[in-house]
Amino acid sequence: MKKKERVNTQTPLLFHNSGNQENFSLFYTFLSRPGKGLCLCQAMPPEQLKILEFFKTDPMGDRVHFIDMISPLSGPMELQVSVLDAIEKFGSSRDIFFIYHMEECIFQSKIDAKDFFNGLNLIRDFFGRFRAVFVFFMTESLVKTMIRHAFDFYDWMKLTFEFHPEKEQLLPQVMDTDVPWRKKYSDIDKKIKYLEKSLELMKNEKEQLLRMLELGSLYTQVYKYDKALEYFHAAEEIASRLGDKGGLSKGLSGEGSIFRIRGDYVVALEKYEQSLKIREEIGDKAGIAKSLHNIGIIFQKKGDYGTALKKYESARQVFEEMGDKANVAKSLHQMGTIYYFKGEYAAALEKYEQSLKIAEELGDRTGVAITLHQEGMICQMKGEYAAALEKYEQLLKIEEELGDRAGVAISLHKIGAIYHYKGDYGAALEKYETALKISEESGDRLGIALVYGQLGLLFQATGKFAEAFEYLLTALAIFTELESPDAAKTVGNLKQLRKDWGEEAFDEAMEKRRKRGSEEERKRIEEKKRESTVGANPRVRPFIDKGLWPYQ
Repeated sequence: MKKKERVNTQTPLLFHNSGNQENFSLFYTFLSRPGKGLCLCQAMPPEQLKILEFFKTDPMGDRVHFIDMISPLSGPMELQVSVLDAIEKFGSSRDIFFIYHMEECIFQSKIDAKDFFNGLNLIRDFFGRFRAVFVFFMTESLVKTMIRHAFDFYDWMKLTFEFHPEKEQLLPQVMDTDVPWRKKYSDIDKKIKYLEKSLELMKNEKEQLLRMLELGSLYTQVYKYDKALEYFHAAEEIASRLGDKGGLSKGLSGEGSIFRIRGDYVVALEKYEQSLKIREEIGDKAGIAKSLHNIGIIFQKKGDYGTALKKYESARQVFEEMGDKANVAKSLHQMGTIYYFKGEYAAALEKYEQSLKIAEELGDRTGVAITLHQEGMICQMKGEYAAALEKYEQLLKIEEELGDRAGVAISLHKIGAIYHYKGDYGAALEKYETALKISEESGDRLGIALVYGQLGLLFQATGKFAEAFEYLLTALAIFTELESPDAAKTVGNLKQLRKDWGEEAFDEAMEKRRKRGSEEERKRIEEKKRESTVGANPRVRPFIDKGLWPYQ
């Protein structure tokens, strides 16, 4: 009997339509394969129970196990322990684990959904350490909750099976060309989901190119940079085959922005210059101006202010010719920033005021926020800390409303610095740590280095020289790798630390650091984290002692 007929015969009530029958056939095929895998199964509780009953009586049932999340009420840590219990008990390399009642776990135990799903997402690699298949049952509402809270949810969605008792599968319905998707979907995650599903059905490479560029841009907005790079690179390959220079320039520019955000200025500049060359060839004035502006940012980040100022002025002229006020304001703002870095505060304020006026005319809250930041910086440089703190707090409020996590991290860093200068070290430490957490989540290496540098100065000010030494050296390593001008300033801070701590103590710490080596240091930090978090859990300790905990 064919597999599909067999499924229909044994489970006549499972699904009403051929779409679900086909989906179940694919699901059955996936679970039949030996090896490891991870998938989501979206179904309501009655359908979940029917699926479980089917596999209990199926020939592969001898290697099927069931983990009920409410017995006991479980979080991500308890789930790992339950999996280890089952693997230790059964010991098969071809096990299938159905994990269900996740919604009851969250609702009954009042576990915060955000914490639960972020925790689950963070241990995703745990499930890849065993040759087994793990099926997470979720209701539609739970999937929506996961979309909102699991910061890398779409990696889970690479293999998802959906079962509906009385409606067709989602995929054929999503291609509704009568309603433009931008109007149909307002939530960015829904836009991404729609575009990815529609992309699977597209045969025309020109349409695929447009979708990929859009997806790269959207993933950039939600700080999922690896996914953004994946789509930008795929778009470039298609554009090259089609001879579409406009599409190729956009893909290169998108990649350049990701590398710039991550602090890899060498690669970012290479991408931007490649994009600029193509745009000049095809006469794309808007593209040329944007590339010039982006290149100006790179030179600014590298401390070459003269070149940066020239690039911004060239971009401003092109934007003005086109009547693009929004981008004129951006170029003026960046020019003001260059003057600020050069210590020419009067010229800086003049450019900022010009930029602010345009931003207010256009109702550009982001532009207003950026100007507040720079005004706060000038107040800070002049020692007017109360005024600077007021500007930064206004800015932070706008960034939180806009959902600008990168901006929030920077503002928290700046507010922490103000408290630091005022001698309120407790408040400063709190702000720095929050900023660091956001920078680490978004992969902002420059932001991480900046906070490490400030933490080093804070510990130095409080007499904790050993801690200051570690933070400053780590910051220096990142700054040096990124070719950041902050590297020179950090070297100066380390020299001052040597004086404050004492030359003998500093040199001894440096020698120990050299001998220890970067790999040993990494292992020490990871071991310390593991023992302080995982090892403190009494349910986990036995597995550590037996050598079964997979993170050792």
